[in-house]
Amino acid sequence: MDDINALFERISDEYSMILLNWAYKKTGSSTDAEDLAQEVLSQVFRSAKKERHIEKLDHFIWKIAHFVWCNYLKENVVLRSCVSIDSYDYDLLSERDHAEKYAEEEEMNDRIKKMRLKISNLNSLQREIMIMHYIDELPIKTISKKLNITESTAKWHLFDTRKKLKKEINEMNNTDFIYRPGKLHMAISGNSGPAPDTQKIIESLTKQNICLACYKEPKNPDELAEMLGIAKAYIEFDLQWLVEKQFMKNENGKYNTMFSIQERDFYVKIINLFIQNKNNFSDVIIDKFISKQKKIKDIKFYGSDQPMEKLLWLFIYRFINFAGNQVTYIENKYPMPEHPVMPDGGRYFPLGFDNSDKEAAGKLINEKYGGISEWHINGAMEHHNIAGDIFHWMGLYKFGNHTPDMIFSPNPNDLPIKNVFYKTLNKDFNINDLTDDDEKAILSEIISYGWVSKKDDKIIHNFSVFTHEQNKALENIFVEIYEEMKNEIYKIFAEIEKLCRNILPKHLDFYTNYHIYMSFYSAIEITTGFAYYDGKLYNPKDEIECGLLTLQVITG
Repeated sequence: MDDINALFERISDEYSMILLNWAYKKTGSSTDAEDLAQEVLSQVFRSAKKERHIEKLDHFIWKIAHFVWCNYLKENVVLRSCVSIDSYDYDLLSERDHAEKYAEEEEMNDRIKKMRLKISNLNSLQREIMIMHYIDELPIKTISKKLNITESTAKWHLFDTRKKLKKEINEMNNTDFIYRPGKLHMAISGNSGPAPDTQKIIESLTKQNICLACYKEPKNPDELAEMLGIAKAYIEFDLQWLVEKQFMKNENGKYNTMFSIQERDFYVKIINLFIQNKNNFSDVIIDKFISKQKKIKDIKFYGSDQPMEKLLWLFIYRFINFAGNQVTYIENKYPMPEHPVMPDGGRYFPLGFDNSDKEAAGKLINEKYGGISEWHINGAMEHHNIAGDIFHWMGLYKFGNHTPDMIFSPNPNDLPIKNVFYKTLNKDFNINDLTDDDEKAILSEIISYGWVSKKDDKIIHNFSVFTHEQNKALENIFVEIYEEMKNEIYKIFAEIEKLCRNILPKHLDFYTNYHIYMSFYSAIEITTGFAYYDGKLYNPKDEIECGLLTLQVITG
């Protein structure tokens, strides 16, 4: 029997046109015929790689063609919905010549390199359509909806891609050929400089994919160039920058990513953990605050007249933040490493979030508890100004409003807005106090953000404001709840620790306690989600109001 590559060429030469004519007679459509014929060839090649001794090639091919056609009729959708021929059992040859095997592997590796290079040269839309169709096995109708294009456009791009890749398209079932660019979101924990280098990674898909590729195992520039389908010179330039900015480390020519990356499947495990502990943790937190609402309202902070379902947005965030700090920093059960000084002038830990499969994880989250994955989350933020005011904001907002972010921004361009905002916090502030036209314009901008409202010459704040004494009284209530829930909180930390111990690459062991600490913080958005979908939280009327529900200012 010819070797596998010669067999592929023989099948392509002898049967391509025969199968295309057969498919046209079956479907009556040239487009559908092409899809059907390509599917038959794909299944034939996949099966031929398993069954090396094919006595009757003609019978073998038409048996598979009949199988594919039956599934086409059964499903009545695009051919990629067909059941894989892999489900059939074939007897595999158990013994093979080692030299033949080595030569075949070398040839396959060479073809993989060439295929990756060809795929990398496709435009982003064609590459995504091709991967969705041949690897994810999605029908054209689904692909067009996901990419917001017409079905005819998706078919045209798929046809054009076939022409560009020619015979290699028949081997798309081998996922070694494919590198689908990942998506890495960057954040920080600590204090950033005025222009954090993490933003440069967010702006560069190449830097993102280098960091993702080198996260679990170190790689050299040649391996990265081959894997990503990018010229080595560009890879080396970005590697040098990532090392200089302390995001990567070079050891003997191999590069490792030097910050933690949270993968979507790990986040789903954390969500499942809190789902399993909902009755004993999240629900208890909410019930504790509801039972203590009179004591809370007696603090008489600005905003204490609001209904408890509105205040809970803030209290859930602040309490879980308090509990996490209590366990890790005060009781020192999980000693924290110091925030490193970064080349951009900030002092922080870079945090990565692998969003490559965000949609799949989001679908699972939605199925579990109804939609919090559609919310946007910045994470817990804290800022102290020179006047001694303290600002807390979870950055949890349902519809995408993030203007409070400017309060915490180190960007000098945001300083004028912050300075005018600080003035409005003075209890005796009057709009007429602003005599500078620029400041008046900035106040109008702040009003448009919804941070404050105007009533005559007075300013009304649309968030909670505490004095330092009132905030201390609130934290005393936090202590009460923490002591009442301490055992359950310890249990949650212990279960998170089990998940985290084996999740980090060995070279990032020093990050383990920090990973545990940050994973506990996921309880903020998850508990908020529980409360929201259980009907215990106020439903904000728009994105502006929602963005301010977790903003707390401590002044005076």
